[in-house]
Amino acid sequence: MRPRHSDHPMLGQVGRTADTNEGRTVQTGERDVDATTARLKPITVVPVWVATLVVAVLIGLRSPASEYWDHVVLALGGAIVLTFVLQLATSQKDGLVSRTMLSTCGSLVILAVVTGVLALV
Repeated sequence: MRPRHSDHPMLGQVGRTADTNEGRTVQTGERDVDATTARLKPITVVPVWVATLVVAVLIGLRSPASEYWDHVVLALGGAIVLTFVLQLATSQKDGLVSRTMLSTCGSLVILAVVTGVLALV
């Protein structure tokens, strides 16, 4: 006879806590974030934002006004490529979508603000 999910200490209801044999409590369920995933977020997201900001400042300082928009689009493409390179370098599938989305959306916001500033100048 197979044990029911509720009989197993690590399976059961989503979000239920279970004690492991090491004496620490872990969360079970699909919405819980692993400690490794939480640690990887700033390591893989912040460098993309910094690179996007540096490139955006360089675009504002070095590009002719007629080429701002072309370079902003290229900067966003570069940020997306850098995002995927960093995510693949970590070899962690847990939280991949949230880290990728956070990194890409942050770069998009940075470039949107720079685009607004460049439009006013």
